[in-house]
Order: sequence, then structure tokens, then C-alpha cells
Amino acid sequence: MGHAQGPNVPHGTLSDYIWGLIWSVILTAIAFGVVITGSFDKITTIVIVLVSAIVQIFVQLFYFLHMKRTPDQSWNIITGLFTIVQVLILFVGTLWVMYHLYINMQIGY
Repeated sequence: MGHAQGPNVPHGTLSDYIWGLIWSVILTAIAFGVVITGSFDKITTIVIVLVSAIVQIFVQLFYFLHMKRTPDQSWNIITGLFTIVQVLILFVGTLWVMYHLYINMQIGY
């Protein structure tokens, strides 16, 4: 069975894909360059890499997954936000549990 093709399926233009590729390469090069050169302190390096990664996520969503703010894309945006909330709950919950396990294991010593 082929891919779904129709009037409601978003398609990117060659220009969109090229711009997405350019931005992805630039953001990757920024993060890679900051880590390799070691010209910043540890906290600044972490912040730059994290900001670059977050912007990279939005570049991927916009240029390659075509998640734009149109009425046709509302369900994709809602499911994307739901996924982000689930990942945050999993991440924060894991840190919370691990922290409390660490604290409770220290009581006996």
C-alpha cells in the first residue's frame, strides 16, 4: 500500500527541505564547535548545547514534519504537545523518585 497522498496531506517544497537542512547543519555545528573548542565554561556550554537542541527540535518539526499552525495540523500539534507532557512527567517523576530513594537510603548511615 502506498503513502497517503491527497489534498489534506502537507507536502514540503524543495526550498523547505533545503532550509531545514541548512538550519540543522548550522545548529549541529554550533553545538559541536562549542564542545570541541572548550572555549566556554561548563555551564555555558551546557546551556548553548541545550538551546541548540531545543531549536533543532523546532526546525525538525517545522521543516521536515510540516507541523505548521494551520487548522489541518491542529491534531498533530495537540498530539505533539501531549507527547511532550508525557515525556516531562516521565523525566521529572524519575528524578523525583531517584532523589527520594537517595535521601531515604542515607538515613540508615
